[in-house]
Amino acid sequence: MKKKNITHSKVKNPGLLFEMLVRQITVDILENNPNSKAISLMKKYFSPSTQLGKELQLYRSFFEINRLTEATAVSFVDLIAEQRKKLNEKTLAQEKYNLVSEIKKTYGDSFFKIKIPTYKVYASIYKTFLSEVYDFDVVNIQEVATSRFTLIEHLIKDKKPSDAVASEASIIDTFKNESEDLRLLAYKFLVEKFNTKYNNLNDKQKRLLKEYINSVSNSQHFIDYVHEEINPLKNELSSLASKEKDKVVQIKINEVVSQLEAIRERKRIRDNELTALMIAYQIAEELKTK
Repeated sequence: MKKKNITHSKVKNPGLLFEMLVRQITVDILENNPNSKAISLMKKYFSPSTQLGKELQLYRSFFEINRLTEATAVSFVDLIAEQRKKLNEKTLAQEKYNLVSEIKKTYGDSFFKIKIPTYKVYASIYKTFLSEVYDFDVVNIQEVATSRFTLIEHLIKDKKPSDAVASEASIIDTFKNESEDLRLLAYKFLVEKFNTKYNNLNDKQKRLLKEYINSVSNSQHFIDYVHEEINPLKNELSSLASKEKDKVVQIKINEVVSQLEAIRERKRIRDNELTALMIAYQIAEELKTK
């Protein structure tokens, strides 16, 4: 068995690649692009018949179960790691290489800069699997142990059904059942995430959401975009407030304007500030149509 350093590679991690493709599909749909290249890549490389698709199912199994005892969690990690050893390494490596090559050709290297909230768990799965397939140097023993501890901790946590990971896990069920056409998987995700939850978004809200998804969260590009949006939105709300006869509504609008001013000073845009901006757009839309 070859000796190998147990280091994480984002571009070889099928869980992260799948998540990034899903985000790209979301952006494409928000842009009304019916011919999303990301959908065809997902269909081509993540079908259950491919080694990459099979490895993804093993990754996703860590997100489909929770509240295990510590002993059961240890056994679960061992069981899944054992299943991982059954995959064809040569075929799997070729599929990953081909997928990454097509992604780079289509979207460029910036595609891989997207931040995934569950990155640490995915990286721990990757290292754990790698340690099972390859013999590793003794210097890596702490890294291997830390990865396993991370997975065990993750498995014994009480994860709420409304968590993003739990929601995405339900998508994988569709993935398994729709092996003939993964387009259904992508559109199921979009329907659940956007067409249902954000059914009434106006154009400015959709643009903000698209910018957020399409860029690295808290990247300078996204921060600059938000800052540029603040002043026009503030001016619009202030103008609408001056025409509002209801004093209580006026006060509320001015509070929103103050919030926007605070966001403009931020060097990092957090999720609650993104939500505040979405609400401000909604208020402006509603006031204009009164």
